[in-house]
Amino acid sequence: MSIAGMGPRAQALSDEQRKRVRNFRLRVLAVAAGLTIGGIALAILALPAFIIIYGGMLPTMVAFLVDDQPGRYLFRTVGVTNGAGVIPHLQGSFQYLSSAGVVVSPAGSIDTWLGIYGAAIGGWFLVIVVPLLWQMGFEAVLQYRMRRYEEARGALAEEWDLEQPDG
Repeated sequence: MSIAGMGPRAQALSDEQRKRVRNFRLRVLAVAAGLTIGGIALAILALPAFIIIYGGMLPTMVAFLVDDQPGRYLFRTVGVTNGAGVIPHLQGSFQYLSSAGVVVSPAGSIDTWLGIYGAAIGGWFLVIVVPLLWQMGFEAVLQYRMRRYEEARGALAEEWDLEQPDG
């Protein structure tokens, strides 16, 4: 396999697929570069805020890497709930701009991290459990309708003096 990644698997891709893979890699590289540059600047200016943002948004980064479904609903859901857990703690962390304030800032509190990661777990929970609950509710509605239609079919068969259906 060459450095360009043209092994047997890469050669099997069509030009369209190669273009999509290349665009995805460029997008990931751009996001990584932006996060790195922004992170370095934030770490220099406000270390507690850097710790809260980068440490707190790790579940969102994992969801970004794991989610390959069209629509990227896992990434969206975890990102929103995780952001909702991070945002309330940012004001307190920006008050301590020097690195000496890390211990007394919200970054040093276990309650902060429980809230942040609890919100992220809530996002993962929504993605995993809500479709299951929806499926159970949908099946219950279908069972109810099937019973109702079978009763109506039985009543109609009785009214017309037909054989009772087996089903």
